[in-house]
Amino acid sequence: MSNVVEFKKPEPEETETSLSGTGYCMECRHEWAAVGPPGVQCFECPSCGTFKGTWMGIVEPPDDRWVCACGGQLFFVTKAGFDCARCGIEQTY
Repeated sequence: MSNVVEFKKPEPEETETSLSGTGYCMECRHEWAAVGPPGVQCFECPSCGTFKGTWMGIVEPPDDRWVCACGGQLFFVTKAGFDCARCGIEQTY
């Protein structure tokens, strides 16, 4: 009699995507190329060392995204749905 134990193949680790853009320190006004995970709202400034660094401008996600027929990619979230910031058209699926 033999005991056979089946081993599950390990799942590949999910790789966390990173966002990149311009970082800006609200303390010393230093600007730098910043990289961070999605959702990060403050960074340590490489110049003054305070945690008052933030993203400057729009943060673009690395994945596919919704694009309006007019080409706009920025939307306002309203109680009624999503409106294109470029042409004002309400978006439908």
